[in-house]
Amino acid sequence: MNRSRYLAAMLCLALPLSAWNTAGHEIVAQIALNQFSGADQKKIAAKMGDIVAIAAQPDNDRAVSTVLSKWHYIDYPWVEEPVASQLKLVSKNDNIVWALKEAKRALGKKKSQNSALSEIFKANLVHLVGDIHQPLHCISRVTIKNPKGDKGGNLFEVRFGKKKETLHHLWDGGLGLLENLSSEQILPLAREIEREFPINKQKLEGAFEDWSKESFYLAKSKAYSTPEGVLVSDTYLKEGRFVVKERLAVAGYRLAHILKELVL
Repeated sequence: MNRSRYLAAMLCLALPLSAWNTAGHEIVAQIALNQFSGADQKKIAAKMGDIVAIAAQPDNDRAVSTVLSKWHYIDYPWVEEPVASQLKLVSKNDNIVWALKEAKRALGKKKSQNSALSEIFKANLVHLVGDIHQPLHCISRVTIKNPKGDKGGNLFEVRFGKKKETLHHLWDGGLGLLENLSSEQILPLAREIEREFPINKQKLEGAFEDWSKESFYLAKSKAYSTPEGVLVSDTYLKEGRFVVKERLAVAGYRLAHILKELVL
């Protein structure tokens, strides 16, 4: 392995928490690409590489290092039960909002960049736009049971089908919508989601903080609306999948908007 590839590998994320699964991230990237003509897609590829291929890279390389793990979430606390003391869970830097700002700033520079670091920022920009739209990446439920927060639903267990899993993992897989998808299914599903949720230009604007707060409120109102430890209902799954598809669509449209600013 050459030096630049080694550096890139060593700095790639190893998440203690997961994110949208691979299919989810690829769908976000595909929706973004679908907003451009063939000619503009080639310009994006020249600047960013194959964004569908790199969309899940920061998660796929998580066995290497945890150095960038905090880039993938922001723990806005939701104190649902009285606790002895409230923890400050959000740091000024080293969270998903900060990381997106930094990636966009670095990639927006006109001067040549360190190639290894540039590749890291490219993959993380695409990836983190997806992550910030996963509601459970922007919340940590604080209770007497989990006074330091539940790590975005990673300590909140439910039953789905015949197995137990964490609320976070359930939403990573789109409540079953994104599970066991082949690469050939990514484009058709992306198109289907676009048809169901057409672009809303008013939603393209707004700061990364605004996007994270959207996810926070959706987590409170939707993701945590199922009781802990019991089988999730059909109604919960139906409503949750609607939210998942809408968030994937908005993430794709917003990623396209950023790529247009950076590349075209």
